[in-house]
Amino acid sequence: MGRLKEAAALLLAAAAAAAAPTAQQQIKALEHNVDQAFLLQYLHQNKEKVHAAPGNVRSISARIVKATGSAFHHKTHLYTVEEPQVNALTSPGGNIFLYKGLIGSGLSDDEIAALLAHEIAHVMHLHWLQRLKRNLEAARLAEYSARQYGRSSAQISYLLNRMKNLSYDREEEHQADATGLRLVAQAGFKPQGMVSLLKKVQALQSPQQAAAEKNPYLASHPAIDERVVKVQSLIDSGQAKPVKKRLF
Repeated sequence: MGRLKEAAALLLAAAAAAAAPTAQQQIKALEHNVDQAFLLQYLHQNKEKVHAAPGNVRSISARIVKATGSAFHHKTHLYTVEEPQVNALTSPGGNIFLYKGLIGSGLSDDEIAALLAHEIAHVMHLHWLQRLKRNLEAARLAEYSARQYGRSSAQISYLLNRMKNLSYDREEEHQADATGLRLVAQAGFKPQGMVSLLKKVQALQSPQQAAAEKNPYLASHPAIDERVVKVQSLIDSGQAKPVKKRLF
């Protein structure tokens, strides 16, 4: 329990710092604190299920990281998680967790490259920081509403705040797709792998996820059909080709 309390304290301190404008040095310190808090809690809860990713995944990741130039300064650690969810997540420090429901579904090297590039792009663009700020704002609004008007109002306020910030979440997903696509091409993989990856993810969705896709404006992610169209458009317009100069 002591380690979980330590993680909670780190996360609270990080959230408080995120509310104010941050310089580059402060962002790095915040990144470290949030990353450590995340790892303490996540690995404690899933320690029996988390294993080092296989060699082919690590090799693909190394090529993607090299394609980032100097824009990604982390030493990436890759893990597989023995859970059936069709999911992947990345900590602010570049630790990537690939769930068996997705990574164990027979992905090609091009699709694995697309998956890793998308996750690395989230870190490159500091999307974790924006999400932390939004969650902090939502928590503060909910707390204020609870004090003033009771719990039911707090729940409504939280939902409204989530919906208000929904466009940013969707924008971040599209940004990670676009940057990931460029990384895939620069690393020597086929950009079309991102399209086929998205279609596989869609086919593997649970009934609950499929239902959410029918009402994408209530989901935190854009609908997969929407993402496929945008990614294919980038490929068709020539924006997913390797270039001689450094991308980032």
